[in-house]
Amino acid sequence: MGKRKKQYPKKISRRILLLCILLITILCVGILVLSYNMYEDSMYERYFSYTETILRLAIQETDADGIEEAIKTQTKNQAYQELSKTFNRILENSEAEYIYALYFQKGDDQMRYVVNGYTKKMEETGDNEKHQLGELPKEHDFDEELTEELRTAFFKGCDKMLYTVGKDSNDDLLMTSYYPVYDTQGNVVCVMVVDISMVEILTNLYAYILIVIAGVVILGILFLIGLYILLRYRIISPVKRLAFSAQNFISQQETKKPEDLVFQSAHIHSNDEIQLLSDSLECMVNQLKSYMENVKNFTIEQERVNTQFGIVQQLKENLFPFQFPAFLDRTDFDVYAKIKFSKEQSGDFYNFFLIDDSHFCLFAGTASGSGVTTTMIAMITTIYMENYARLGYWPNRILAETNNRLSENNNGEITVSTFLGIVSLDTGEFTYAQAGDMTPVIKQSGEDASVLEIQEGFRLGSLENVVYTQKKTCLSQGESIFLYTNGVPLRKDAQDYEYTNERLIQEWNEELKTRYKLDEIVEELMEKIELFAKGVEQQADETMLAFRYFGF
Repeated sequence: MGKRKKQYPKKISRRILLLCILLITILCVGILVLSYNMYEDSMYERYFSYTETILRLAIQETDADGIEEAIKTQTKNQAYQELSKTFNRILENSEAEYIYALYFQKGDDQMRYVVNGYTKKMEETGDNEKHQLGELPKEHDFDEELTEELRTAFFKGCDKMLYTVGKDSNDDLLMTSYYPVYDTQGNVVCVMVVDISMVEILTNLYAYILIVIAGVVILGILFLIGLYILLRYRIISPVKRLAFSAQNFISQQETKKPEDLVFQSAHIHSNDEIQLLSDSLECMVNQLKSYMENVKNFTIEQERVNTQFGIVQQLKENLFPFQFPAFLDRTDFDVYAKIKFSKEQSGDFYNFFLIDDSHFCLFAGTASGSGVTTTMIAMITTIYMENYARLGYWPNRILAETNNRLSENNNGEITVSTFLGIVSLDTGEFTYAQAGDMTPVIKQSGEDASVLEIQEGFRLGSLENVVYTQKKTCLSQGESIFLYTNGVPLRKDAQDYEYTNERLIQEWNEELKTRYKLDEIVEELMEKIELFAKGVEQQADETMLAFRYFGF
């Protein structure tokens, strides 16, 4: 029974559409709230400025000393009569709802009226009544909060005009502004108050909100449609074409020979990362097809020479760099690698290359098992890691993506240990990650060679969606990195003793003190291991990779 194909019920177009709707909704709500607050603040400021003007005009025409005398004697003197006329005139010619003056009796601390304004129309309709000098307010004329504010203004005074917003006995919204009236001695005589109806502000505010909502909704819908069309054209459609091309190529592998496989190009020409992904995938598929064809040719060669070792060795010689002419003119780093093949366990691999002029990638590792299948896993791992590195991914993501690809069709019998690092040739920053049980070594200035601090991750191909830890260090001029596979320290002699990691690191440290060229150091280490083994045949591939940073 074949492996069941994964199903992906969720579509990227649906997710993007929902995301766009969410973002537009948040934007519209934000605009609406901001507009509401700005309009409300503007209207409140406008009404307060209007009431402030009314009070200042009334206070200018008030004889404070005369009003003080009227309150003390409880007589309606000339100053009182003039204030009443002023209030009536203001109420007749303004939008004020009420205007009046109050004071607090110092003996009983009760609020009392001085005088209030009224118009002939109010008098005829009974909408407002005259309040006599010294009259107590009715029970529902003022709430407790406003009463306390007026009491504070009367007894303590205030240096600016204040206002509060509340509802009157008819449940209409009013803005109440007030300011103390001072006599010539600077004492508070009374508090002058003006009320102005804010019913209009609510009506205008509701109308404004409806207009803003309609405008924002229309603009939001238009923007959403335009954004979705743009995303569909630039992202969704190219990704769908890319996914179809990849799926079509995978489905062909079940019925066609490697040489008959055809990859349908997605024809993406967007000049962005999606085109880079498309081109890289096409390049990867072509390389994979080429390697699949090579496997077939190598299988024929295996039948001809009747030895699997020869095929494995030939495969790796075609894949791994054994000569380094591309780096002979580089003065900012040196690199050298060597691999010795085993007839029994043959899963080692390595590679190094320039991602761009200032970033150098290197990795080494081993696939478990032996034979052509193990070699193919090593080759495919090398291809994946190189291509993901050239896409600009960091080491932890390169390992994660490679692991997912290897785990898709792997039953767990063959897994891969590897160490991958990327060096910034401009700064010496070395970023690295590891899967499995590699033992990377670093030699820093003034210190002995030591194991590079690293956290082991799951071996590649063991489990999908593994997160790998990434670390950084900084290489100074002359400092080096040394990678080797487990076949080196596990090499045994005739007495079945292993070479060990500790001995290898010590030998590397001593060689660095007496030799300069990395190729000479690596070759010398290989010879020392052969002398230790004393002719005992190696059980696994042995790989060494050395890198030294010089900087500029």
